Amino acid sequence: MIPKIIHYCWFGEKIKPEEIKNNLDNWRRKLPEFEIIEWNEQNFDINSIPFVKEAYDRKMFAFVSDVARLHALLTHGGVYLDTDIEIVKDFTPIINNYSAVFSLENNNSIVATSFIASEEKHPIIMELFEKYQNMNFIDTNGNEVTIPNTTYLTEIIKKQNFYIKNEIQELDGIALFPDTYFSSFNLETGKPRYTRQTYTVHHFSASWQDRSFHLKKKIKKLLVVILGEKFYIKLKRILLTSK
Repeated sequence: MIPKIIHYCWFGEKIKPEEIKNNLDNWRRKLPEFEIIEWNEQNFDINSIPFVKEAYDRKMFAFVSDVARLHALLTHGGVYLDTDIEIVKDFTPIINNYSAVFSLENNNSIVATSFIASEEKHPIIMELFEKYQNMNFIDTNGNEVTIPNTTYLTEIIKKQNFYIKNEIQELDGIALFPDTYFSSFNLETGKPRYTRQTYTVHHFSASWQDRSFHLKKKIKKLLVVILGEKFYIKLKRILLTSK
């Protein structure tokens, strides 16, 4: 059974912004029976493998978190959450039924890593961890390897005979849910989606992105307010098809 532990990562030793503190308070309110563990420089070895050390030295802490979350799940089991996850309702009834639970995101196009639930030493988590053990963050040309961990996890999940489509899938004690369950967010409009199915919302804060990314995100939200959600989506699709 997946234990009642929530893991999250906070590297870089920065003060948490109010938005993150509010999310942590939300977790405690919604799931008071869960232990919450923060993984940081004090309890995770940032020199454990070359990928982690190189990413940390470059201050690319999101990629350090890519490995730290796997370490947490392998050693303890539980639920990993990104710090921009909002819990809408108790997901215990779901995770109690499986050895691992995964979610799609981005309009059901890829497997999310913002929400992962598993028993300790789960083979899927181990396979992803071993991939990082065998690679570097800096390639032979001196470039950063910034491939999202969602790409790697999606490849592994597909090898397990799951399909990337909008339906609940169960196989050998593992479950894959549509994005409306654990990553409910409309990337076209930049707005969260709350449905009867929704257990968590991933707000896609993308803290590792540069200032231009966040400026575009703010402009998108402003346009949605001015134009309305339906007209904004229609206009965006027209512009994309005209390129």
